[in-house]
Amino acid sequence: MDSFYMYLATELCLCSVADLLDRELNNKFCLDQEILLDLPEKEILRQATRGLHYLHENNFIHRNIKPNNFLIKKLDSSVNSACRYVVKITDFRLTRRHDPENDIKQSGSAASEGWEAPESGDKTKDLSTKLDVFILGCFYHYVLTARTGNNEPKHPFGNHGVRRDNIRDTTYFVYQKNHEFVLSDQNKNVVKLIKSMLKFNEGERPELEEVLRSPYYNPSEDYKIGDKKYKKPGLCVIFNQQVFQDKKQNRGGSDKDRDKLEDAFKELGFEIKIIENSASFDLKSDINSLAKKNWKDYGCLVVCLLSHGTENTIMCYDGLYVNINELKYEFSLAKCPSLYGKPKIFIVQACQGELSQSKTDIVYPSRHSPHVVTKLISHMWNTVLFALGKGQSPPIAQSPRMEVNTNRESETPQKLTKYPPLMDFITIKATLAGFEANRLYKNGKVREYLGSSFIQALCEALWEAYLNEKPSYADLESVVKCAQDKVNEKLENVEPKQRQTLESIVSLKKYIRFRKCKTEDIAHETSKIDRKDEYHFIQMPAFLKDGGSV
Repeated sequence: MDSFYMYLATELCLCSVADLLDRELNNKFCLDQEILLDLPEKEILRQATRGLHYLHENNFIHRNIKPNNFLIKKLDSSVNSACRYVVKITDFRLTRRHDPENDIKQSGSAASEGWEAPESGDKTKDLSTKLDVFILGCFYHYVLTARTGNNEPKHPFGNHGVRRDNIRDTTYFVYQKNHEFVLSDQNKNVVKLIKSMLKFNEGERPELEEVLRSPYYNPSEDYKIGDKKYKKPGLCVIFNQQVFQDKKQNRGGSDKDRDKLEDAFKELGFEIKIIENSASFDLKSDINSLAKKNWKDYGCLVVCLLSHGTENTIMCYDGLYVNINELKYEFSLAKCPSLYGKPKIFIVQACQGELSQSKTDIVYPSRHSPHVVTKLISHMWNTVLFALGKGQSPPIAQSPRMEVNTNRESETPQKLTKYPPLMDFITIKATLAGFEANRLYKNGKVREYLGSSFIQALCEALWEAYLNEKPSYADLESVVKCAQDKVNEKLENVEPKQRQTLESIVSLKKYIRFRKCKTEDIAHETSKIDRKDEYHFIQMPAFLKDGGSV
């Protein structure tokens, strides 16, 4: 950026949405079916809307929305995403900064011809985000007509030469109340949504935040977790890391969290498996064994990880860290086909870093704290041992790289490849990346640990939603929002007063709702393994606390 210009760099991408969907251009492009299998029309629209919404949140108006300006990029295999392809917004030549508190009139070139709003170019009009909303509505129509009729995407206001006049004609049939669009997606909600975006008067159009909250983007149905064809609603596996090789790392109160989770999921009819104090290689081995299990008789999988942690990792008994994504990827289509199409729920109680939140601000750890210095020395020591062939890999998170089997479609029934190979996951974390997760305790002669604020709050929310006399049967994402309020309440009575933000990473195509099982139907099956007595390690320098309360 200099005194005259702001410079923006665009990533190298495979193609544009126009290249992907326009039949005349498509003859030059050979990956269309592979991309659309992974990135269906609704996901193209969702990602395009999110990108534009991000600009609006940062007070920019794009003004040049069209199929050529949405690009398709293939992700590196190590990136944690439900899709292998993503939509990127580009071409900011006509973008203008918007000041919501001051009226700014339109100026200069307004949009590409035919991809514009009725008020585009009217210098008496204030610059508004609603201009982008109208053009995005045209883009929605274009994408959702690409597979109708002659398989050629259509602009709602006609061919190139007449679009501008039709857009500015209040009597044009698109503006009529009873007009219905013919789209490849027959969902009534999307027709209603497009009609609201294509209102002639900008004041009647929704903001993009409202568009993203539209019922069109909600899952259309629930997962059949309690279906009679399954012998059990699911299996809940609790990895409770309470005792460590370095006893200074021991996590008081983790047994309270373990028992709360066991009680809640047992009432929901789940089979329970508890594994205590695993070393890193055993944790990975256990996850690998779960992935090889035949899940025909189960409706879903719940994996609970209770430990110390750093960003997207958890610490094991031996002081080494395991990447959470690496554990999740074991349940992809190729590695665990019998769980495909069923929800995989990961619940992570662990710190994600050393930052904390006060009631009003972010609190940074001391740069020279003994914790940080000892952690650095320990990492250097383990790195040296690894280089000499005398130790395991350094205890630092590594993003897994997945091998892509390009012949998978030919090996898998067609109905299974309707969605991406990594799908139906929800990961619920106690805190945001970079921040601590809090555990609760009472002070006395002996400190009494009460469990973590997150797990205790989440289990209370699960009981209210599904196990009370009058359950709400809310979907799991709504239950997590309820748990956030309960975490705030629990931390209000703790000194110093802290705050903690829960995080959900979601790639679901349906709602998750549990049901309380009748007493006679509950499978009272709980198996417990404690691994700490199996290990005989050579003592090495270990990490100090990972940033959470001990």
